[in-house]
Amino acid sequence: MKNSFDEKILEEANDWIKANQKVVLATVIQTWGSSPRQVGSRMIVNETGDFSGSVSGGCVESAVLGVKKTSELIPLCHPLPIDHTATKIVMNEVDNSLEVFCVVSAVAKTGVEMEAIMGVNAALV
Repeated sequence: MKNSFDEKILEEANDWIKANQKVVLATVIQTWGSSPRQVGSRMIVNETGDFSGSVSGGCVESAVLGVKKTSELIPLCHPLPIDHTATKIVMNEVDNSLEVFCVVSAVAKTGVEMEAIMGVNAALV
């Protein structure tokens, strides 16, 4: 059975591509704990930061957009062609703290540490 929500997201991605916008598709491939979204959930983001769909309850979406918008938020950072980003948030119930991990990679010959930092910052907001 086809998921009409996923079809809507893919149709919207196709519309953005037809409008000559670059589009990234994010898909949940693994979950743990009380994840609000199931494996296979999707989200698309275009080059202007518009997005549709959901891969979490909001914090991972924020991390993806934080990574994407780094060059607009931090002076002297230039836009990078990001190849991959993954965010993991772990709640420590003993001391009521959060650990946020954000991995970013790019083929470009440059570091991506600022993008990873912005991913963590945005996830925590």
